[in-house]
Amino acid sequence: MVVVTAVLFAGAAARLGTVPELGAYCALFAGLVAVSVTDIRVGLVPRAFLYPTAGLVAAGLVAASAVDADWRPCLDALIGGAAAFGTFFAVWWLVPRSMGFGDVRLAGVIGLSLGWLGLRQVYLGFVVAFVVGSVVGVAKMVVQRTGRKTALPFGPALAAGAVVGVLWGSTLASLWFRA
Repeated sequence: MVVVTAVLFAGAAARLGTVPELGAYCALFAGLVAVSVTDIRVGLVPRAFLYPTAGLVAAGLVAASAVDADWRPCLDALIGGAAAFGTFFAVWWLVPRSMGFGDVRLAGVIGLSLGWLGLRQVYLGFVVAFVVGSVVGVAKMVVQRTGRKTALPFGPALAAGAVVGVLWGSTLASLWFRA
């Protein structure tokens, strides 16, 4: 767990450089590792990890906007967080057995974090999360010889999408959207 977190910190520093938002993304990565490990072990996204992560990320991104005197990324972060939370909440509301409410909360934090980088990164991060979740889910069903009702922790897939969105989101989004 410590090694994965250290590698993610190094990746964030290498990819983002010495920018004011680096601390926020390191806090995000630390929280994502803790949430993922817990979700894999016990099948829950614990609020004890998620809420402090959300607070640190939000504070870090607001501080970064203040340093840069550019508040547009904060607006995009709010839009990304609200859109992700709202979409996941709707799925949870309509099909409550499809995911836990911890995944809904986690989606909001990830949407906020990726939104600060750009709304395309939000979209890309969640596409990656669903692809990772699908691949892992199908592999688990094949190995365990179970059906589509197989329980799968979705937090780690969401975390993977967030990491890809932060580290390579701008590059992949420009390739994908030809912008």
